Amino acid sequence: KNCRFLIHPKYNIISNRNLEIPLKKSCFYITFYIGGGGNLRIIYNLLKKLLIENKNKKIKFLVILGPFSRNKSIILNLEKKYQNIKCIQNLENIVAIIKKTKIFVGTSGTSIFETAACNKPSILFKLSENQNTDIFSLENIGHYFFLDKKHLNSFNKLSKFLLILQKQYNRVKKIFKKPKIQIDFLGSERLVSQILENKINIKKEQNIKNASTPNNSKLPNNSKLIVRAVNDKDINHYLYCRNLKINLNNSTNTKKINELDHYLWWYTNKNRKSYILFRGTKKILYFYQEKLFKYEGKEYLLSGWFGCSKDCTIKEILHALNWQKNQTKKNQKWLSLIKKTNRFSIALSKYIGWFKIQNNDK
Repeated sequence: KNCRFLIHPKYNIISNRNLEIPLKKSCFYITFYIGGGGNLRIIYNLLKKLLIENKNKKIKFLVILGPFSRNKSIILNLEKKYQNIKCIQNLENIVAIIKKTKIFVGTSGTSIFETAACNKPSILFKLSENQNTDIFSLENIGHYFFLDKKHLNSFNKLSKFLLILQKQYNRVKKIFKKPKIQIDFLGSERLVSQILENKINIKKEQNIKNASTPNNSKLPNNSKLIVRAVNDKDINHYLYCRNLKINLNNSTNTKKINELDHYLWWYTNKNRKSYILFRGTKKILYFYQEKLFKYEGKEYLLSGWFGCSKDCTIKEILHALNWQKNQTKKNQKWLSLIKKTNRFSIALSKYIGWFKIQNNDK
């Protein structure tokens, strides 16, 4: 009763103490850390797969061994066998390593703040119930890859994903910059200031806004319909909407897509172009086109869409389809795959002049 709660990312307690870590600037370091007392067997298979699959000698794997980590010996044995793995023990401050690493792989504990403060691309895992964080809250502080513990068993896919991120690193690092809430190293000073109720001079006070549902657009708040191309910051919202029950029921693929498969697809698919329709600042509808094949001088494109709001009406769908139609070139034709039970889409397709392909149509 009568307590004042200091609950906000700006009160995180992380140290920015500089430590001399002898790492080469020419190397691409991927760092693994599963907490001070985690079971290292969890990442053993992933590391082993990476050490075998990786052919780039400049890629080095750093493993931070916590003071109470279990199964240290199996990781230390890997270090003896492979030259491009290095174990780091008795580390007082992991920020010194994070600053020099390119990609961080670890738990979504306090390291979410340390990596966010360094704007470091990270793959975070939920290993315990108290790490069950909402992905859109993580996006607010600049994190976009969040996976469940079960995905650590998919070490073949995880290994592939990490090597893809390395190859597309210039693209990947862009989404981790300029988050809504910029994490810094001034949390301790803010806490002391609040506790003592003194005016302590904080040199680089940040203007930290309250967390909210992410909206990557700066569009005016009105009813105007606007289309923009999907960008990498839409990666989680795109999946969230695709997996909505109403979209699954109307899809030819009714199974939920998991995060890891989605991330892999996102960074490897080169044929699909996706767009999002806004009403003012509200996201209403995703729609896309995908190159299929060429036949008799015509280029055939797959057309599809799925809603991201209950406010999505025929008006918005028609606006998106007409926008798409206006981008069509003379040598392009559209195809769409529609579930037989999806009467709404069938009726809509007929309304805009599409026709059903017959069985004997070559």
